[in-house]
Order: sequence, then structure tokens, then C-alpha cells
Amino acid sequence: MKRKSPPSNATVPAGHRAARLAAAAVLVALTFIVYSNTLSNGFVSDDGFLITGNPWIRSVKNLPEVFTSFTGGFSEANLQQSTYRPMMFVLFIFEYMLFGLNPQGWHLISVVLHASVGVVVFFILSFLLAEYPPRGEAEGPGSPVYLPALLGSAVFASHPVNSEPVAWVSSATELLFTLFVLLAFYIHIRSLSLEKGEKGAGGAGEGGGGGGGSVLFRRVLPALFFLIALFLKETAVVLPVIIFIHDWLKEKRLLSVARTRAYIPYVIAVALYTLIRLFAIGGVTPGSWFHYYLSAAQFALNAVVLFIEGLRMLVFPVGVYPFQILEPVLSISEPRALVSVVLTLSIPVFLFLFRRKIHPLYYLASAIIVLPMLPALYTPAITRFSFAERYLYFSSAGFALFVALVFRWVAGRGPAEKRVGVVLLCLVIAASSIAAARKNLYWRTNLTLAGSALRGSPDNYFALYQIGNELAGLDRYEEAVPRYREAIEIISRQRYPDAEILGFARTALADAYFSTGKTDQALAEYEGLLKTDPENPLLNYQAGFIYQQKGLLDDALFHYREAARRFKGSEDLRDTYLNMGNVYAGKGMPGDARSSYFKALEVSPDDPLVLRNLRLLDEGSRGR
Repeated sequence: MKRKSPPSNATVPAGHRAARLAAAAVLVALTFIVYSNTLSNGFVSDDGFLITGNPWIRSVKNLPEVFTSFTGGFSEANLQQSTYRPMMFVLFIFEYMLFGLNPQGWHLISVVLHASVGVVVFFILSFLLAEYPPRGEAEGPGSPVYLPALLGSAVFASHPVNSEPVAWVSSATELLFTLFVLLAFYIHIRSLSLEKGEKGAGGAGEGGGGGGGSVLFRRVLPALFFLIALFLKETAVVLPVIIFIHDWLKEKRLLSVARTRAYIPYVIAVALYTLIRLFAIGGVTPGSWFHYYLSAAQFALNAVVLFIEGLRMLVFPVGVYPFQILEPVLSISEPRALVSVVLTLSIPVFLFLFRRKIHPLYYLASAIIVLPMLPALYTPAITRFSFAERYLYFSSAGFALFVALVFRWVAGRGPAEKRVGVVLLCLVIAASSIAAARKNLYWRTNLTLAGSALRGSPDNYFALYQIGNELAGLDRYEEAVPRYREAIEIISRQRYPDAEILGFARTALADAYFSTGKTDQALAEYEGLLKTDPENPLLNYQAGFIYQQKGLLDDALFHYREAARRFKGSEDLRDTYLNMGNVYAGKGMPGDARSSYFKALEVSPDDPLVLRNLRLLDEGSRGR
């Protein structure tokens, strides 16, 4: 049967517009039901770095610096030098202006953003299902689009993998970049249909808004949204590819003059983003090489494993916990690697062999699922935490389209099959909602977050280290010590130990020993760490302090001098020179003591404690 262009929105019955609004209201209500418990969550994990400890977000006056620096440019730690996401901080500035550092308001914004994305997903699904009816049927407002679109969007809204980006404040950028990308996609696909209708029978397709709008609106606005999304997260770069695949499926040809003109704004957006990024941070691609011992082939092999795990998390999101450490495969002979390679290769083979029988929208759904996953699989950037659910947020919109297509196919078999499909999907949505609501509680505090990561893997040394940090922060050092020791033991028995966390854990263990009065154990840890990192100023300072307490003043002076040579912060230097002065005074060397006190005053003028010690030193000298 020849396909007919659907009527314009102006001729769509009022009942259909009401149905769309009702569906949107259902999605918003579902989102707030599932995620309302996030409003009692606090700031956790990277929130301390990106939000509560970030001076940029305190004023709009910092915007020039935001747009000319890498993501962590506000910190002396120089973290995240390879990422450039200035619009993330624009969002954070906006939230700070509204709520200060009250986490409840920040979590509310995340829930609102997720609800907004869910509504846009519904409009995209209803439009696509009307544009691409089942084979042999005409498209139009009578097509069964609303129920499958609603059910697919409800799966998106309640999917447990979306708990992480919604419940974790720092991931709000994931929600916002996806919102802008999907808005750009929606405007583009409606514009394409509208332009075809204007050339032929006219009309806009199901799920549309009123009128056609100008060419400027149709072409420039989606490109502008795309550019904003790029400044939120680099993953947005996959949008033009998704658009190209959609247009190819729609027009059954690779390119045309009109379509090429339509792509020019996206090319300009990419070029503009690249130039600004190069100016701001001098680079384009990230690369951490955390798993330094992997060859290029092994990096690629682990990317395949991660890809299949991502698909598994979308289809069967059970047993997924935050911050799970990647245990890399080293050979294709390992079962995990072999199964992943076979499954990955089978997907394109299946799509090719059954290309004449598979509905075109399944290809589009596959593109929306797979393409956003690829940047996270960029092999040199595979880190210790590679199974992050937030990387699947955009992909879950493609999964929603896949669910809607499967349901439409089932419903087309007959009324009984349709009823069974509705019941099954409602059960899935209910189970997903419960699972997502439970997972939201993982993100309540840093302690609950680390505890959930440990439940996912008892050998998660990073989770043990974080639990130790949280207990130490509560002055529960005796409880923190065994956590640190267990983390150190797990790391030490690995074939390729995580040197970074090992050093952090040993330092934290030494600090915990010191805080509980176990100075001998603390000193042994500090000295052990100094053997591998002799120039570390903090380790030298801590060792010097313990030697000073023990009365071993020459040893104390040696370590204080090493610390003073390398400390850069004025407060650290003040403490070091002050203690050096006290040691010299204890050794009966008032001249050296006075010199050290004056050095302390150079970095901390009029410091009352330094001035007091100077006065006591002078009084003691006069008394003699």
C-alpha cells in the first residue's frame, strides 16, 4: 500500500492533542513518584569537588574563566584537564543562585530535567511511530502511536540505570545535554517531514506543534541546541550521525542537495565548538591510560566487553552497583571476552541478514542506543570505573524506542496479544520504578554510596578506602583503620596494583594511626611511603611532627626542611616554619629559631601564634 503523508497538526483531532498532554502528565507524575526520595539526598562523591568546593559557581562574574579553562581549572589539583564542559558550570551557577548549597533544590532540578527529557522522548516516539507505521499500513493520526509511545517513554522514565544521573547532582549535566540533543533531533525530524509535506501533499506528521516555522527556525535552532549540548558534554557529537541515519532511512538515499544544506549548521556548530575548545584547553580528545599494562588490542577488547555489559544493563538492569572497578580481560580466550566479541559481531550480521524484514525504526533505535555509548568506550580513557550507568542515559532513549516498537508489533497481532503486552510492560515499569527508587538511596551520603559499591563487590578496594575516609571524617578512626588495611591488602595482592589508591590508603592509614595515638605505627607508615615518594611535602611534615613529639629533634628538622622546600601553600609553609622554630628553640638555637619564625611571618604576616612564640623566645633570651 502506498504511504500517504499524514495531515498537519491543525487537522489532528482535539482528542489527540489531549491524549498527548495526558501522556506527558502521566510521565511527569511517574518521574516524581520514582525520584521524589532523591530530594532528601545530599551532595556526594564529585559533588564536593565540582559544587561545594568550586568557587566558579558562586558568581556569574566567573563565566569568562569558566569558558576559557578546562573542567577542573578552578582547582590547584589540576583534575579533569582533558574535559571542557563550561555549560555544566552555567547550570551550577544557576542552581547556586536559586538554592545556595541546599542539596534539596539541586536534586529537584535534576528530577525536573529528567521529567522534561521523558516528555521529549514521548513526543519523539509518537512522531516516529506515526511517520513509520507498521509495514503495509498508512501513516496518520489514526495509527496506534500514543500507547506504545507512552509505554516506551515510561520505561525510560523508570529505568533503573537512570537512577545514577538523576540521584547524583553532578550528573545533572548528563540530563541537560540529553535534553538539548533530543530537542534538536525532534525539531530536525519534524522539519524534514514538514518540508517533504510542503513539496508534496503538505503536513507535519503526528505529535507536532502548530505551523511550519521559518527555515531559520528549522535549521538554526536545532544546530544551536546541538552546540549547547556539546558545551555540556562531548558525547553530543554523535547527534549529526543519528540525524543522518534517520534521514537516510526516511528518504531511502544517502544524500541530496537539500539535505546537504540542512547539515551545514551542524558542521558549523562542530567547527565552532572545536575552535573554542582548542583555544580554552589546547586539546580535543581525552586520554588517561589508567590500565597502563594493556596493549592497544587489549584496550579494544575491553571496549567490546564494556559495550556488551552496557547493553546488558539496559535490557536486564539487575545487580548493577555504582563505582564498580573494571577487571580487564587480557585475552580473547577468556569467556567474558569471547562471549562479548561473538555477541558484538552477531548484531550487525543479524541486522544485515534480515534487513528486508526488519522495520527501519529498529535501525534508528539501534543507532540511538549504540552511538552515545561509543565515546565512553574510547579505549585510552577506560578508567577504574567503567560501568557507570550515567553513560547509558542517552542510550536509554533509544531503548525506549525499541520497547515501543516491540509493543506495537505485539499489539498488532490482535486484541489478546495487546492486552498481554500492556500487562507485561506495566509490570516491568512497576518493577523498574521500585528498583530505581531503591537505588536512589545509594546516593544519600558518601557512606551509603561506598557501602552500596561494596555490596556489588566485596573486593572493591576503592569503596573500602572511601568508607574509611567517611569514618575518619566522623572521628571514628578505630573503625576506619581496618577498612584502610583491607583496601591496602586487596590492592597489594593484585597483579597490577592501583598505585594511586594504594598511596592514598596508606597515607590515610598513617593519619588514622596518628589520630588514635599509635605514633609508632603511624611513623612506620610515613617512613615506608617516603621510601617511594621522598619529596612528598605532606609525608615529610607528618613524619617531622611525630619525630618532634618523640623528642628526636634532628630527625624532625630533616623532614621539616624537606617539607618547607616543596610546600607551596602559605598555610602549610607557616605551620612548617613555626614547628621548625619550635624545634630549634628546643635545641637551644635561638638564632635559627628566630629565623624560622620570621620565615613563617613572611607567608603569614602578623600571625598571633608566631608572634607569641617570638616574644617568648626573646623573653627567654633576656632571662638568660
